[in-house]
Amino acid sequence: MGHFLTEELFVVPYENDFLVIAPLKGAFLKVNGATISHLQAVERGEDFPEGESKDQLVKTGILIEEKEPAFFSKCEEDSLLFEPEAVTIFNTSDCSMRCTYCYGNAGCNVKVIDQRIALAAIDFIISNTIKHGGKKSVHVGFHGGGEPLFGKGFEIAKLSVAYTKQRCQELGLKCDFSTGTNGVLSHDQLNWIVGNLKRATVSLDGPPEFQDVQRPLRTGKPSSPYVLRAIKFLAEHNFRFGLRATITKESVRFLKEIADYFMEVAPSVKMVHFEPLFECGRCKTTGAQAPSSDDFMTAMLEVIPYTYQRGYVIYYSGSELAKLTNLFCGGSGKNFCLTPWGQVTSCFEVSLPDDRWADPFIFGEFNPQSKTFEFNYERLNTLRSRTVENLPGCQDCFLKFSCAGDCLAKAVEETGNIFHTENSNRCQVNQGLAMFNINQILMGNMPMDKKEV
Repeated sequence: MGHFLTEELFVVPYENDFLVIAPLKGAFLKVNGATISHLQAVERGEDFPEGESKDQLVKTGILIEEKEPAFFSKCEEDSLLFEPEAVTIFNTSDCSMRCTYCYGNAGCNVKVIDQRIALAAIDFIISNTIKHGGKKSVHVGFHGGGEPLFGKGFEIAKLSVAYTKQRCQELGLKCDFSTGTNGVLSHDQLNWIVGNLKRATVSLDGPPEFQDVQRPLRTGKPSSPYVLRAIKFLAEHNFRFGLRATITKESVRFLKEIADYFMEVAPSVKMVHFEPLFECGRCKTTGAQAPSSDDFMTAMLEVIPYTYQRGYVIYYSGSELAKLTNLFCGGSGKNFCLTPWGQVTSCFEVSLPDDRWADPFIFGEFNPQSKTFEFNYERLNTLRSRTVENLPGCQDCFLKFSCAGDCLAKAVEETGNIFHTENSNRCQVNQGLAMFNINQILMGNMPMDKKEV
Protein backbone atom coordinates (compact mmCIF):
# COMPACT_ATOMS: atom_id res chain seq x y z
CA MET A 1 0.00 0.00 0.00
CA GLY A 2 1.36 3.41 -0.93
CA HIS A 3 1.88 6.02 1.75
CA PHE A 4 2.25 9.77 1.94
CA LEU A 5 4.33 11.99 4.17
CA THR A 6 2.45 13.81 6.88
CA GLU A 7 2.32 17.58 6.60
CA GLU A 8 5.10 19.67 8.17
CA LEU A 9 7.98 17.24 8.41
CA PHE A 10 11.46 18.38 9.48
CA VAL A 11 14.84 16.68 9.41
CA VAL A 12 17.48 17.80 11.91
CA PRO A 13 21.05 16.44 12.16
CA TYR A 14 21.44 14.51 15.40
CA GLU A 15 24.75 12.98 16.51
CA ASN A 16 25.78 10.86 13.49
CA ASP A 17 22.21 10.36 12.33
CA PHE A 18 19.07 12.44 11.99
CA LEU A 19 15.89 13.33 13.82
CA VAL A 20 12.67 13.26 11.86
CA ILE A 21 10.29 15.65 13.60
CA ALA A 22 6.57 15.80 12.85
CA PRO A 23 5.29 18.67 15.02
CA LEU A 24 1.62 18.26 14.07
CA LYS A 25 1.85 14.66 15.26
CA GLY A 26 3.85 15.57 18.35
CA ALA A 27 6.34 12.94 17.22
CA PHE A 28 10.06 12.57 16.61
CA LEU A 29 12.21 9.61 15.61
CA LYS A 30 15.94 9.05 15.42
CA VAL A 31 16.72 7.58 11.99
CA ASN A 32 19.71 6.90 9.75
CA GLY A 33 20.59 8.32 6.36
CA ALA A 34 18.99 5.42 4.50
CA THR A 35 15.63 6.19 6.08
CA ILE A 36 15.95 9.82 5.03
CA SER A 37 16.60 8.69 1.46
CA HIS A 38 13.50 6.49 1.53
CA LEU A 39 11.40 9.38 2.87
CA GLN A 40 12.66 11.57 0.05
CA ALA A 41 11.59 8.82 -2.36
CA VAL A 42 8.10 8.81 -0.83
CA GLU A 43 7.97 12.55 -1.43
CA ARG A 44 8.62 11.82 -5.11
CA GLY A 45 5.72 9.33 -5.17
CA GLU A 46 7.59 6.09 -4.53
CA ASP A 47 6.82 3.48 -1.88
CA PHE A 48 8.72 3.10 1.39
CA PRO A 49 10.26 -0.40 1.73
CA GLU A 50 8.42 -2.79 4.02
CA GLY A 51 10.04 -3.48 7.37
CA GLU A 52 10.50 -2.31 10.95
CA SER A 53 11.44 1.23 9.98
CA LYS A 54 8.26 1.65 7.95
CA ASP A 55 6.19 0.24 10.82
CA GLN A 56 7.64 2.83 13.19
CA LEU A 57 7.00 5.65 10.75
CA VAL A 58 3.39 4.55 10.27
CA LYS A 59 2.87 4.14 14.00
CA THR A 60 4.02 7.69 14.69
CA GLY A 61 1.94 9.11 11.86
CA ILE A 62 4.94 10.27 9.86
CA LEU A 63 3.79 7.99 7.06
CA ILE A 64 0.06 8.20 6.35
CA GLU A 65 -2.27 6.26 4.07
CA GLU A 66 -4.18 9.22 2.71
CA LYS A 67 -3.81 12.95 2.56
CA GLU A 68 -4.96 14.79 5.67
CA PRO A 69 -7.09 17.94 5.93
CA ALA A 70 -5.41 21.11 7.15
CA PHE A 71 -4.64 20.80 10.86
CA PHE A 72 -5.51 24.42 11.63
CA SER A 73 -8.67 25.44 9.83
CA LYS A 74 -8.42 28.82 8.15
CA CYS A 75 -11.26 31.17 8.99
CA GLU A 76 -12.07 34.52 7.46
CA GLU A 77 -11.24 36.73 10.43
CA ASP A 78 -12.61 39.85 8.73
CA SER A 79 -16.12 38.43 9.11
CA LEU A 80 -15.80 37.70 12.82
CA LEU A 81 -17.09 39.90 15.57
CA PHE A 82 -15.15 40.24 18.80
CA GLU A 83 -17.21 38.40 21.42
CA PRO A 84 -14.91 37.19 24.23
CA GLU A 85 -16.09 35.15 27.20
CA ALA A 86 -13.24 36.21 29.49
CA VAL A 87 -11.73 39.52 30.52
CA THR A 88 -8.49 40.53 32.20
CA ILE A 89 -8.89 43.80 34.05
CA PHE A 90 -5.86 46.01 34.65
CA ASN A 91 -7.23 47.53 37.85
CA THR A 92 -4.56 50.17 38.38
CA SER A 93 -1.25 51.46 37.09
CA ASP A 94 -0.12 52.10 40.67
CA CYS A 95 2.05 49.69 42.62
CA SER A 96 3.54 49.02 46.05
CA MET A 97 6.88 48.19 44.40
CA ARG A 98 9.36 49.82 42.06
CA CYS A 99 10.83 46.90 40.13
CA THR A 100 13.93 47.90 38.22
CA TYR A 101 12.62 46.43 34.96
CA CYS A 102 8.87 47.17 35.14
CA TYR A 103 7.51 47.26 31.59
CA GLY A 104 4.66 49.56 32.63
CA ASN A 105 6.68 52.02 34.75
CA ALA A 106 4.14 51.34 37.49
CA GLY A 107 3.53 54.20 39.90
CA CYS A 108 4.56 56.96 37.48
CA ASN A 109 1.31 57.63 35.63
CA VAL A 110 -1.27 56.58 38.20
CA LYS A 111 -4.74 55.67 37.01
CA VAL A 112 -7.44 53.42 38.50
CA ILE A 113 -10.06 51.95 36.22
CA ASP A 114 -13.57 53.37 36.52
CA GLN A 115 -15.65 50.70 38.21
CA ARG A 116 -18.47 51.29 35.74
CA ILE A 117 -16.17 50.28 32.89
CA ALA A 118 -15.03 47.16 34.75
CA LEU A 119 -18.64 46.10 35.37
CA ALA A 120 -19.56 46.87 31.75
CA ALA A 121 -16.79 44.49 30.65
CA ILE A 122 -18.20 41.79 32.89
CA ASP A 123 -21.68 42.32 31.46
CA PHE A 124 -20.16 42.10 27.98
CA ILE A 125 -18.49 38.71 28.50
CA ILE A 126 -21.58 37.34 30.25
CA SER A 127 -23.75 38.43 27.32
CA ASN A 128 -21.35 36.74 24.90
CA THR A 129 -21.33 33.54 26.94
CA ILE A 130 -25.12 33.36 26.92
CA LYS A 131 -25.22 34.14 23.20
CA HIS A 132 -22.75 31.38 22.34
CA GLY A 133 -24.45 28.82 24.58
CA GLY A 134 -21.31 26.72 24.95
CA LYS A 135 -19.40 26.04 28.14
CA LYS A 136 -21.60 28.34 30.24
CA SER A 137 -18.63 29.73 32.15
CA VAL A 138 -16.89 33.12 32.32
CA HIS A 139 -13.46 34.04 33.60
CA VAL A 140 -12.29 37.31 35.14
CA GLY A 141 -8.60 37.91 35.70
CA PHE A 142 -6.66 40.79 37.25
CA HIS A 143 -3.28 41.90 35.94
CA GLY A 144 -1.62 44.88 34.31
CA GLY A 145 1.24 47.32 34.44
CA GLY A 146 0.68 47.90 38.17
CA GLU A 147 -0.17 45.67 41.14
CA PRO A 148 -3.86 44.80 40.56
CA LEU A 149 -4.59 44.45 44.28
CA PHE A 150 -2.84 47.65 45.40
CA GLY A 151 -4.79 50.55 46.88
CA LYS A 152 -8.04 51.26 45.07
CA GLY A 153 -7.26 48.43 42.69
CA PHE A 154 -8.21 46.00 45.45
CA GLU A 155 -11.63 47.64 45.75
CA ILE A 156 -12.14 47.20 42.01
CA ALA A 157 -11.20 43.53 42.29
CA LYS A 158 -13.59 42.89 45.18
CA LEU A 159 -16.44 44.69 43.44
CA SER A 160 -15.80 42.87 40.16
CA VAL A 161 -15.77 39.43 41.78
CA ALA A 162 -18.91 40.08 43.83
CA TYR A 163 -20.76 41.45 40.80
CA THR A 164 -19.71 38.57 38.56
CA LYS A 165 -20.78 35.98 41.14
CA GLN A 166 -24.17 37.64 41.57
CA ARG A 167 -24.87 37.95 37.84
CA CYS A 168 -23.71 34.40 37.10
CA GLN A 169 -25.83 32.99 39.90
CA GLU A 170 -28.88 34.79 38.53
CA LEU A 171 -28.21 33.46 35.02
CA GLY A 172 -27.12 29.92 35.87
CA LEU A 173 -23.53 30.43 34.73
CA LYS A 174 -20.26 29.35 36.28
CA CYS A 175 -17.39 31.75 36.92
CA ASP A 176 -13.82 31.71 38.16
CA PHE A 177 -11.16 34.29 38.92
CA SER A 178 -7.38 34.63 38.92
CA THR A 179 -4.73 37.25 39.48
CA GLY A 180 -1.10 38.04 39.00
CA THR A 181 0.46 39.67 42.05
CA ASN A 182 3.75 40.93 43.43
CA GLY A 183 2.93 39.22 46.73
CA VAL A 184 3.05 42.37 48.88
CA LEU A 185 -0.36 41.73 50.38
CA SER A 186 -2.12 42.31 53.68
CA HIS A 187 -3.71 39.57 55.74
CA ASP A 188 -7.16 40.72 54.58
CA GLN A 189 -6.08 40.58 50.93
CA LEU A 190 -4.66 37.08 51.34
CA ASN A 191 -7.85 35.89 53.01
CA TRP A 192 -9.87 37.38 50.17
CA ILE A 193 -7.70 35.65 47.54
CA VAL A 194 -8.10 32.26 49.19
CA GLY A 195 -11.84 32.74 49.60
CA ASN A 196 -12.61 34.03 46.11
CA LEU A 197 -10.00 33.23 43.48
CA LYS A 198 -9.14 29.98 41.74
CA ARG A 199 -5.44 30.63 41.19
CA ALA A 200 -2.70 33.25 41.38
CA THR A 201 0.79 33.79 40.03
CA VAL A 202 3.26 35.34 42.45
CA SER A 203 6.34 37.12 41.12
CA LEU A 204 9.52 36.28 43.03
CA ASP A 205 13.01 36.65 41.60
CA GLY A 206 14.74 34.32 44.04
CA PRO A 207 16.58 34.79 47.35
CA PRO A 208 16.62 38.26 48.96
CA GLU A 209 19.89 39.23 47.29
CA PHE A 210 18.05 39.19 43.97
CA GLN A 211 14.45 39.90 44.98
CA ASP A 212 15.20 42.94 47.12
CA VAL A 213 17.54 44.52 44.56
CA GLN A 214 15.43 43.85 41.47
CA ARG A 215 12.00 44.16 43.10
CA PRO A 216 12.22 46.64 46.00
CA LEU A 217 9.25 48.29 47.65
CA ARG A 218 8.43 51.77 46.43
CA THR A 219 10.15 53.06 49.58
CA GLY A 220 13.31 51.25 48.51
CA LYS A 221 13.05 48.77 51.39
CA PRO A 222 13.17 44.96 50.97
CA SER A 223 10.06 43.25 49.62
CA SER A 224 11.08 39.63 50.26
CA PRO A 225 9.63 39.36 53.83
CA TYR A 226 6.17 40.30 52.54
CA VAL A 227 6.30 38.00 49.54
CA LEU A 228 7.48 35.06 51.64
CA ARG A 229 4.65 35.70 54.09
CA ALA A 230 2.16 35.58 51.23
CA ILE A 231 3.62 32.37 49.82
CA LYS A 232 3.50 30.71 53.23
CA PHE A 233 -0.12 31.79 53.72
CA LEU A 234 -1.25 30.51 50.31
CA ALA A 235 0.56 27.20 50.81
CA GLU A 236 -0.94 26.68 54.28
CA HIS A 237 -4.41 27.19 52.82
CA ASN A 238 -3.77 24.75 49.96
CA PHE A 239 -4.40 27.50 47.46
CA ARG A 240 -3.31 26.95 43.86
CA PHE A 241 -0.52 29.37 42.97
CA GLY A 242 2.53 29.54 40.77
CA LEU A 243 5.87 31.33 40.97
CA ARG A 244 7.45 33.40 38.23
CA ALA A 245 11.03 34.67 38.22
CA THR A 246 12.49 37.23 35.86
CA ILE A 247 16.10 36.31 35.10
CA THR A 248 18.55 39.18 34.66
CA LYS A 249 22.16 39.54 33.63
CA GLU A 250 23.10 39.46 37.32
CA SER A 251 20.99 36.45 38.36
CA VAL A 252 21.43 34.16 35.35
CA ARG A 253 24.53 32.51 36.85
CA PHE A 254 22.55 31.45 39.89
CA LEU A 255 19.57 29.54 38.48
CA LYS A 256 20.32 26.46 40.60
CA GLU A 257 20.41 28.61 43.74
CA ILE A 258 17.13 30.28 42.75
CA ALA A 259 15.55 26.88 42.09
CA ASP A 260 16.79 25.58 45.45
CA TYR A 261 15.27 28.61 47.13
CA PHE A 262 11.91 28.05 45.47
CA MET A 263 11.92 24.39 46.46
CA GLU A 264 12.63 25.46 50.03
CA VAL A 265 10.03 28.23 50.40
CA ALA A 266 7.30 26.64 48.24
CA PRO A 267 7.76 22.85 48.20
CA SER A 268 4.15 22.32 47.09
CA VAL A 269 4.73 24.23 43.85
CA LYS A 270 6.16 21.71 41.42
CA MET A 271 6.50 23.95 38.37
CA VAL A 272 8.02 27.42 38.28
CA HIS A 273 8.33 29.91 35.45
CA PHE A 274 11.76 31.28 34.52
CA GLU A 275 11.71 34.01 31.90
CA PRO A 276 14.65 36.17 30.78
CA LEU A 277 14.29 39.91 31.27
CA PHE A 278 13.30 41.80 28.17
CA GLU A 279 14.71 45.31 28.23
CA CYS A 280 11.89 47.85 28.07
CA GLY A 281 10.01 50.24 30.34
CA ARG A 282 11.94 51.18 33.48
CA CYS A 283 15.06 49.37 32.26
CA LYS A 284 15.85 52.50 30.29
CA THR A 285 16.29 54.54 33.47
CA THR A 286 17.59 51.92 35.91
CA GLY A 287 20.01 50.17 33.59
CA ALA A 288 18.55 46.73 34.33
CA GLN A 289 19.95 44.32 31.74
CA ALA A 290 18.84 41.07 30.16
CA PRO A 291 21.06 38.00 30.17
CA SER A 292 22.64 37.15 26.85
CA SER A 293 20.94 34.38 24.89
CA ASP A 294 24.02 32.18 25.35
CA ASP A 295 24.17 32.74 29.11
CA PHE A 296 20.45 32.08 29.58
CA MET A 297 20.48 28.90 27.52
CA THR A 298 23.63 27.58 29.21
CA ALA A 299 22.12 28.17 32.64
CA MET A 300 18.79 26.58 31.66
CA LEU A 301 20.53 23.50 30.25
CA GLU A 302 22.07 22.99 33.69
CA VAL A 303 19.05 23.76 35.85
CA ILE A 304 16.41 21.76 33.93
CA PRO A 305 17.86 18.29 34.68
CA TYR A 306 18.97 19.44 38.12
CA THR A 307 15.42 20.33 39.17
CA TYR A 308 13.80 17.46 37.28
CA GLN A 309 15.75 14.96 39.37
CA ARG A 310 14.17 16.59 42.42
CA GLY A 311 10.62 16.42 41.10
CA TYR A 312 10.57 20.04 40.05
CA VAL A 313 9.88 21.40 36.55
CA ILE A 314 11.21 24.65 35.10
CA TYR A 315 8.81 26.23 32.61
CA TYR A 316 9.93 28.59 29.85
CA SER A 317 7.42 29.94 27.35
CA GLY A 318 9.40 29.53 24.13
CA SER A 319 10.06 25.80 23.89
CA GLU A 320 7.02 23.79 24.98
CA LEU A 321 7.29 20.59 23.00
CA ALA A 322 3.87 19.34 24.08
CA LYS A 323 2.12 22.52 22.99
CA LEU A 324 0.55 22.40 19.55
CA THR A 325 -0.66 25.77 18.31
CA ASN A 326 -0.39 28.21 15.45
CA LEU A 327 -0.31 31.30 17.68
CA PHE A 328 1.97 32.09 20.58
CA CYS A 329 -0.62 33.60 22.92
CA GLY A 330 -3.91 35.44 23.15
CA GLY A 331 -2.09 38.57 22.03
CA SER A 332 -3.03 37.48 18.51
CA GLY A 333 -6.44 39.12 18.77
CA LYS A 334 -7.98 36.80 21.35
CA ASN A 335 -7.30 38.56 24.66
CA PHE A 336 -9.81 41.05 26.01
CA CYS A 337 -7.67 43.09 28.38
CA LEU A 338 -9.04 46.31 29.81
CA THR A 339 -6.58 49.04 30.79
CA PRO A 340 -7.13 51.58 33.61
CA TRP A 341 -7.96 54.13 30.89
CA GLY A 342 -10.80 51.99 29.54
CA GLN A 343 -8.91 50.93 26.44
CA VAL A 344 -8.87 47.37 25.11
CA THR A 345 -5.49 45.74 24.49
CA SER A 346 -4.55 42.24 23.43
CA CYS A 347 -1.16 42.35 25.16
CA PHE A 348 -0.50 42.24 28.90
CA GLU A 349 2.61 44.36 28.37
CA VAL A 350 0.95 47.19 26.44
CA SER A 351 -1.34 49.11 28.77
CA LEU A 352 -0.48 52.82 28.60
CA PRO A 353 -2.50 55.07 26.27
CA ASP A 354 0.70 56.65 24.95
CA ASP A 355 2.58 53.36 24.65
CA ARG A 356 4.83 53.39 21.59
CA TRP A 357 3.20 50.09 20.58
CA ALA A 358 -0.41 51.15 21.14
CA ASP A 359 -0.68 50.33 17.45
CA PRO A 360 -1.08 47.39 16.88
CA PHE A 361 -2.08 46.13 20.33
CA ILE A 362 -4.71 48.61 21.57
CA PHE A 363 -7.71 47.90 19.38
CA GLY A 364 -10.73 49.23 21.26
CA GLU A 365 -12.14 51.39 24.02
CA PHE A 366 -15.21 51.94 26.15
CA ASN A 367 -17.62 54.57 24.86
CA PRO A 368 -19.19 56.27 27.93
CA GLN A 369 -22.04 57.73 25.85
CA SER A 370 -23.25 54.47 24.35
CA LYS A 371 -21.91 52.45 27.32
CA THR A 372 -20.52 49.89 24.90
CA PHE A 373 -17.10 48.73 23.78
CA GLU A 374 -16.06 49.81 20.32
CA PHE A 375 -13.36 47.99 18.38
CA ASN A 376 -10.97 48.87 15.59
CA TYR A 377 -11.43 45.77 13.44
CA GLU A 378 -8.60 46.70 11.11
CA ARG A 379 -6.14 46.45 13.99
CA LEU A 380 -7.92 43.43 15.45
CA ASN A 381 -7.82 41.50 12.19
CA THR A 382 -4.14 42.29 11.77
CA LEU A 383 -3.54 40.75 15.19
CA ARG A 384 -5.74 37.77 14.32
CA SER A 385 -3.69 37.11 11.20
CA ARG A 386 -0.52 36.80 13.29
CA THR A 387 -0.43 33.01 13.11
CA VAL A 388 2.66 30.98 12.36
CA GLU A 389 1.45 30.24 8.83
CA ASN A 390 1.85 33.97 8.11
CA LEU A 391 5.35 34.34 9.55
CA PRO A 392 7.92 33.89 6.76
CA GLY A 393 10.82 33.57 9.19
CA CYS A 394 9.26 30.56 10.92
CA GLN A 395 8.41 28.30 8.00
CA ASP A 396 11.55 26.16 8.11
CA CYS A 397 11.68 25.79 11.90
CA PHE A 398 10.81 22.45 13.54
CA LEU A 399 9.48 24.36 16.56
CA LYS A 400 7.01 26.44 14.54
CA PHE A 401 3.89 24.87 16.08
CA SER A 402 5.17 25.14 19.65
CA CYS A 403 6.88 28.54 19.67
CA ALA A 404 4.51 29.87 16.95
CA GLY A 405 6.59 32.95 16.32
CA ASP A 406 7.23 33.66 20.00
CA CYS A 407 6.10 36.78 21.89
CA LEU A 408 4.43 39.48 19.79
CA ALA A 409 5.56 42.29 22.07
CA LYS A 410 9.18 41.17 21.89
CA ALA A 411 9.01 40.82 18.12
CA VAL A 412 7.65 44.32 17.64
CA GLU A 413 10.16 45.80 20.11
CA GLU A 414 13.07 44.16 18.29
CA THR A 415 11.93 44.61 14.69
CA GLY A 416 9.05 47.13 14.71
CA ASN A 417 6.70 44.55 13.21
CA ILE A 418 4.79 41.67 14.84
CA PHE A 419 5.32 39.58 11.70
CA HIS A 420 9.11 39.91 11.60
CA THR A 421 10.59 37.02 13.57
CA GLU A 422 13.81 36.50 11.64
CA ASN A 423 16.98 36.41 13.74
CA SER A 424 15.08 36.90 16.98
CA ASN A 425 17.32 36.84 20.03
CA ARG A 426 15.13 34.10 21.47
CA CYS A 427 15.14 31.75 18.45
CA GLN A 428 18.48 30.27 19.46
CA VAL A 429 17.25 29.74 23.02
CA ASN A 430 13.91 28.26 21.99
CA GLN A 431 15.40 25.80 19.52
CA GLY A 432 18.31 24.90 21.79
CA LEU A 433 16.13 24.12 24.80
CA ALA A 434 13.68 22.14 22.66
CA MET A 435 16.50 20.01 21.23
CA PHE A 436 17.88 19.48 24.72
CA ASN A 437 14.50 18.21 25.93
CA ILE A 438 14.22 15.89 22.92
CA ASN A 439 17.67 14.54 23.69
CA GLN A 440 16.75 13.96 27.33
CA ILE A 441 13.66 12.02 26.27
CA LEU A 442 15.60 9.88 23.78
CA MET A 443 18.18 9.11 26.48
CA GLY A 444 15.44 8.09 28.91
CA ASN A 445 16.22 10.88 31.36
CA MET A 446 12.80 12.43 30.97
CA PRO A 447 9.48 10.74 30.25
CA MET A 448 7.84 11.10 26.89
CA ASP A 449 4.76 13.21 26.76
CA LYS A 450 1.78 11.24 25.53
CA LYS A 451 2.04 13.17 22.24
CA GLU A 452 5.72 12.35 21.77
CA VAL A 453 6.83 8.93 20.55
